Amino acid sequence: MKPPLPFFKVGHARVLTLELQSKTRDCWALSYAYLLSLHYDVTGSIELQFSSAKVLIEGQQLKSLYDALKEQTVVSIREADLEGERSIGAVTFVQSITVNPVA
Repeated sequence: MKPPLPFFKVGHARVLTLELQSKTRDCWALSYAYLLSLHYDVTGSIELQFSSAKVLIEGQQLKSLYDALKEQTVVSIREADLEGERSIGAVTFVQSITVNPVA
């Protein structure tokens, strides 16, 4: 069995910027300094409200990702990019990342 692929990377201390990567390889970098709120929904989503954008992360087993985002230690998050890429057991799986600029 192939080991689960990492969907997010964590630093050892607080980081300044959160990088988001879509399956099409588009990237966004958002400053933690502008993170206004963070909401974890046990049904499979995390919503981040930055002053310039609203981010919705959907997937499975996202509690560990939420905890790391709360501590501002997440360096990057990426969407699953392959059809066969999915969670195994209690491993975090990021199905989609949606970034909507705030008007």
